[in-house]
Amino acid sequence: MKKSPTTFKVGTRPSKLATQQARHALDHLEQQLKPHRFEIQPLTTQGDTDRTTDLRHSPPDFFTHELDQALLHHTIDCALHSAKDLPDPIPETLDWCWLPHPEDPRDALVLRPGQTLQDLPPNPIIGISSDRRAHYATDHLPHATQHPIRGNIEERIEQLDHGTFDIVIIAIAALNRLQLQSRITQPIPLHHLPVPEAQGYLALTFRHGDPRFQKIRALHTPAVTIAGASVGHHDLCTLATQRALQQCDYCLYDSLMDQQLLQCLPPHAHAIDVGKRCGAHTKEQHEITQLLCNYARRGQRIVRLKGGDPGIFGRLAEETEALEALALPYRVIPGISALQAATTGTGMLLTRRDISRGFTALTPRAAAGKIAPCNAEHKRTLPTLYYMAIKAMQPITDELLQDGTPPNTPAAIIY
Repeated sequence: MKKSPTTFKVGTRPSKLATQQARHALDHLEQQLKPHRFEIQPLTTQGDTDRTTDLRHSPPDFFTHELDQALLHHTIDCALHSAKDLPDPIPETLDWCWLPHPEDPRDALVLRPGQTLQDLPPNPIIGISSDRRAHYATDHLPHATQHPIRGNIEERIEQLDHGTFDIVIIAIAALNRLQLQSRITQPIPLHHLPVPEAQGYLALTFRHGDPRFQKIRALHTPAVTIAGASVGHHDLCTLATQRALQQCDYCLYDSLMDQQLLQCLPPHAHAIDVGKRCGAHTKEQHEITQLLCNYARRGQRIVRLKGGDPGIFGRLAEETEALEALALPYRVIPGISALQAATTGTGMLLTRRDISRGFTALTPRAAAGKIAPCNAEHKRTLPTLYYMAIKAMQPITDELLQDGTPPNTPAAIIY
């Protein structure tokens, strides 16, 4: 980003909650990005003007559409949302990320001041704004009458206090951000009322490919780790990969690996099977790539655990190219390949002084499971690696040219 000060226009909804949480988040960003500034521009959405539609039947972009349009028309530079308000999927013309420092994700029961659950009437009226809250009320407040509730947080509390409802369920994050912690009657445990993963987070949206906000996102996005699990026994897995597993939030793992490696994951981590076997894929490659990108955008610590070595028939490039296209950081940890385990580990050596100075590694498999040629002509097109070759660079170059290798063929020297 430029060193000269820039003032970014940030769209957000006009409610007190939206503007206060936006200002708090933007103050954090301004501290990181001095001397740049963020100016809030409140924009009214359909969800703000339509106070009658039951939120359980509202469109996915009920609270975001107008902000999206303002972004696409360059009226604003970015937009700030409660992350749970974002539609899924996000429009392809936009990019996004969750911001760090989430609030308490739980919901809370809110009654009138001074009341407890024992003070409720026999058949209390409860305000409901989502299916999951309706299920909770059915299970835990079976005698309550459920009615839809709309309005911002202050308006919902006002409806409660004026007697329209006897009890409402509100996100603790919203109450905390509005300094209304005193209105929490009873937090609801997550095992009683699970919440969306996005609850408590704020999300930043911006135009797809905007390098300014890609750099801002990278400030708080941990690098995706693409790691080799090696092959066979888990003892062959590198310490670097095991350390990455011990610190991750999500592990997307392949089939061809020792499942004991998953025991390295911390208790909170999610293990997602994305393995492929011939003719049986738990997820297609484009789905795996999308998961990687989305979890990275959330600021989660991700390990993509691949069998063997990621760079040897591991479709590594498809995943790194997708991350690079979004300017999402990543690192790659090599692993022991079947190439090494099946040869060095068994005594069937691929190289041996005075007998074999090299070997060819290729697969007969092409896209869609087709069989590809493995003849001499194809082998001549494969990359060639020379070991211990620094002092032989000139004769190697001469031989390659004599064999018809184009002079502009890319080459690299790795020390």
